Amino acid sequence: MLNESLRSNSAIIELNLCWNNLGAEGMKMLSETLKYNSALTKIDFSYNKIGDDGAISVGESLKYNTTLSSIKLSNNKIGDEGAKVLGELLTINTSLTTMKLENNTITSEGARMLRKSLKSNHSLCKLNLSSNRIGLDEIKKMNDLLKINTTLTDLDLNYNGIGDKGAKMISETLKNDTTMTELDLSDNGIGEEGARMICESLKSNTTLTSLDLNQNSFDEEGAVMISEVLKVNTTLKKLNFDHNSIGNEGAAMICESLTKNSTLKSLFLRGNSITSIGAVMISESLKINTTLTTLCLELNSLGNEGATIISESMKINTVLTTLNIKLCDIQIEGAKAIAEMLKNNSTLTEFDCSSNEFEIEGAKMVISH
Repeated sequence: MLNESLRSNSAIIELNLCWNNLGAEGMKMLSETLKYNSALTKIDFSYNKIGDDGAISVGESLKYNTTLSSIKLSNNKIGDEGAKVLGELLTINTSLTTMKLENNTITSEGARMLRKSLKSNHSLCKLNLSSNRIGLDEIKKMNDLLKINTTLTDLDLNYNGIGDKGAKMISETLKNDTTMTELDLSDNGIGEEGARMICESLKSNTTLTSLDLNQNSFDEEGAVMISEVLKVNTTLKKLNFDHNSIGNEGAAMICESLTKNSTLKSLFLRGNSITSIGAVMISESLKINTTLTTLCLELNSLGNEGATIISESMKINTVLTTLNIKLCDIQIEGAKAIAEMLKNNSTLTEFDCSSNEFEIEGAKMVISH
C-alpha cells in the first residue's frame, strides 16, 4: 500500500522509515517506487537490516531518480557489495548531496568504490562512513582524493581506527584544503603525535568550521596544542573535545585561549576530569570572551564550588545561550548559587543541570528563577 501511494503522491518531500524491519525484500519493493517518485527529497531507511541486497536495490533505483538529495542507510549491515553499487550510483546521480552509511560493515574494498565515484561526482557534499572498517590504506587514498575534490564539505570518519598515522595523512590535506567545513575524527585512537599534526594544519587551514575530536587519546599536552590553534585560527566555530583526558590544566589552557579567540561559538568538554580547580579558568574566560554561545561541561566533577564559580561568571557573561552542567556532582549549595545566577542572567535560553544531587529543596530554588 505504501509502495503504491508513494508512486502517485506529490506532496510528501521527506520520509522517515527507519526501525521498520523492512529487510531486503521490503527495500526492493520500495526502491521500485523511488524510480518514479519525483517529490521526495529526503529519505531515511536506517535500522532496517536491508543488507547488501537492499542496498543494491536502492542503488539501482536511484540511477533513475533526479529529485532525492539526501539518503540515510545507517545501521543496515551493508557490506562491500552494497557499497559498490552505491558507488556506481554516485557516478551517475547528480541530485544527491548527502549520503549516510555509518555503522555498516563496509571494508576497504567498498570504500574504494565509493572513493572512486567521488572523482566524477560533483554534487555530493556530505558523506558519513563512521563505524565501518575502512582501513588505513584506503584512508590514505581517500585523503589523496580530497586534495582535488572540490564539492565534499562534510566528512565523518568516526570510529574507523585511523590512529596517529591516519591523522597525519588527513592533516596534510587540511593544510591546503579549501572545501572541507566539517570533519569528524572522533573515537579513532588519535594520540599526541596525531594531535600535533592536526593542530599544525589547523593553524593554516581557513575553511574548517567544525572539528570533532571526541573520545580520542588527547591528554593535557593535546589540550595545549589545541589552545595554540585557537589563538591563531579564525574560522573554527565548533570544537568537540568530549571524553579525552585533559584535566584541569588542559581545560585551563583551552579556556585561556578563549580570551584571545573571537570566532569559536561552541565548545564541548564533556567527561574530561575537570574539577572546581579547572572551573576557575573557565569562569575567567567566560567573563572576557564575547563569542562563545554554547558550552558543555557535562560529566565533570565540578561540585558545589565549581558550580558557584561558573555561576558567578554567568552573572557577567552576556553571550552564552546554552550551558550544560549535567552530572557534575552538584548539591544543594551549588543549586543555590545557580538559582542566584539565573536571577541575574538574561541570555541563557538552554540550561541543562539534570542528574545532579539538588534534592527537592535545590530543585525548587533553581526552578523558581
